[in-house]
Amino acid sequence: MRAPRNVVRYALLAIGSFSATTALADGTVVPRLVKDINPGNDDSFAEMFVPFNGHVYFRATDGQNGTELWRTDGTTAGTQMVTDLRAGPASGFPDNITVAGGSLYFNGYTEADGSKVFRSDGTAAGTQMLVDTFPGMSGGTFGPPLPDNFTTYGNLVLFSATDPQGGYELWRTDGTTAGTARVKDIHPGEQWSVPVGLTPFNGKVYFAADDLFTPDPGGGPTGFFDRELFVTDGTADGTARVKDIHPGPMPSIPVGFRVLNNQLLFTANDGTTGAELWASDGTPDGTRLLKDINPAGASSPMHSAIAGNRMFFNADDGTRGAELWVTDGTEAGTRLVKDVNPTGESLPLGITPVGGRVFFSADDGTHGTELWVSDGTEAGTRLVKDINAGDERSSPLEMIAFGDQLFFTAIDPDDAAFTVRTQLWVTDGTEAGTQMLFEEPGDSFGYSINNLTLLGNELLFTAPSGVDPDGFSINVELHAITVPEPGAITALVGLVAVAPRRRR
Repeated sequence: MRAPRNVVRYALLAIGSFSATTALADGTVVPRLVKDINPGNDDSFAEMFVPFNGHVYFRATDGQNGTELWRTDGTTAGTQMVTDLRAGPASGFPDNITVAGGSLYFNGYTEADGSKVFRSDGTAAGTQMLVDTFPGMSGGTFGPPLPDNFTTYGNLVLFSATDPQGGYELWRTDGTTAGTARVKDIHPGEQWSVPVGLTPFNGKVYFAADDLFTPDPGGGPTGFFDRELFVTDGTADGTARVKDIHPGPMPSIPVGFRVLNNQLLFTANDGTTGAELWASDGTPDGTRLLKDINPAGASSPMHSAIAGNRMFFNADDGTRGAELWVTDGTEAGTRLVKDVNPTGESLPLGITPVGGRVFFSADDGTHGTELWVSDGTEAGTRLVKDINAGDERSSPLEMIAFGDQLFFTAIDPDDAAFTVRTQLWVTDGTEAGTQMLFEEPGDSFGYSINNLTLLGNELLFTAPSGVDPDGFSINVELHAITVPEPGAITALVGLVAVAPRRRR
């Protein structure tokens, strides 16, 4: 293993909090604790951050009221619980929090179980339950799906929800209880259509759904759900299949919808070419295979992102393994960007647009999984920085753009102990302009800096506030930094007075 970094550490208590400091004279950035939501050393479990009307909304627990809806403006006084859906220590568990139709939509619980849809203007008085599509339903990992996929469509919000008669189907709301109803039982009877991937395009909303079940012809206990591309205008009559991409009872399983240059791009399997890149103008005749990237099998395009007038994605042509590809929406303009790992596959992940470029994590077979950048050309696709020298990985994960800068998390792994230290980094795309802002105070068994979210010129995130006597990070709470100007950042790592780990 590599040697430890020589770092400057700020003297804090062995179990304590970050100082409420900002930028120092030398340009270093010290994160501030926005609020200790769950006082003491317990986590607040803040997550699902959504910017809305000058605040960031999320769910968290203060140790007294269970997991409820909160909001923050980046200040201690402005960080508060919005509403206690389930009074007392029980949890309302707001989930699938989404901005749609000019409001917040989410599902949650009140005094009883069910499939409840809430709408909120961000205040307690303005938070109301619109509908309980399935009273008494117990959701969760092993229960029926809860309301999700909230999507703006004109003056409506479309979403998926479960009810006793139709199962998991497509719903609509105009923001009122009276105007909330199922759009259509796409898969009639006891079967569910499971509409997902709702994507506005050319005045309608496109999605994937099942409308046919064929029992196993061999008499087995399972069968085939014919999952295909659907479209809706928010009415029952206007909700229909676009095309049977995989003819017959077998599904094409369209996923990964993106809108590019007046086309809807997605991955689907027509039963002949395998899972490949498709395009649609919204009509049956205009829904076609864009390119058979892997003639010998399935290229399985995934992890796509739009940058300018191009879409970058991960695909396997059957020769090079999973590498970075790009398309302009034409067959001729769909091509490999670069074979990043000539001896294997680079597995590009986390593809994130910043201007006309994309950043992503990849393994070139020499440096481990590190941060890369691409302008869409082979020459312009390069390693940004070998954060952990040699073949040791830094495995960049969460990435968020701010102007021409990218904030991201990375890890300093200790494979012998099965632990990591999570770090927050920033880059302008150059090696010199790639700097670590800070490192969590102790060890963790996984990424401990999460929920990177921008609010104006503030970067909000959750991170550990202290370290226990065994050297493990504790007290994960809400923190923030004021985003510095490009070039004003110098490296700052380590926030507590603990010795650097020794590496073997």
